[in-house]
Amino acid sequence: MKEGFSLVELLTFIIVISLLIVVIVYMTPAVTAVRNVRASQIAQTFRNIKNAVENYFQTERPVDPTTLRIDTLKGSYISHVPDHFDLNVVSTGSGIYSVSIVYSGKYIELERLEKAGLQGTMEDNTGAFVYTSTVQKSW
Repeated sequence: MKEGFSLVELLTFIIVISLLIVVIVYMTPAVTAVRNVRASQIAQTFRNIKNAVENYFQTERPVDPTTLRIDTLKGSYISHVPDHFDLNVVSTGSGIYSVSIVYSGKYIELERLEKAGLQGTMEDNTGAFVYTSTVQKSW
C-alpha cells in the first residue's frame, strides 16, 4: 500500500482551491458595490428627511417645533421613511432649531456615508449615525 495522495487527488485539491480564490476575488468588488449603494441610499434618505423638515417648518409654521416627530412628516412631506430613522428637534434660541436625524440601523460605515456626501457623527455608545442641521423660524 502506497502512502500519500494520488495525482488525481492533488489535482482535485488544486482545482477546488483555485475556484475558491476566483470566487473570493470576483465577489469582493460586488460586496463593496453593495455597501456603497446602501450608504448612498441612507444618505439620500437623510437628505429627504431634512428637506421634509424644512418644508414642514415653512408650510405648517408650528408654534412648538420641538414636538415634531418623523411620523408627522409621513404622507404629506415624505412618502416613506425606512426603519431605524428618528428625528429630534431642539430649540437653540432666537427661533433657531437644531434638527438631529438619527439612523440606528446596522451595517453603517461612516467613511462610505462621507463619500456619499453626508457629513455627520457616529455616536460611540449606540453606534448610530447622527446628521444635524439647523432650521430657523421665519414667522
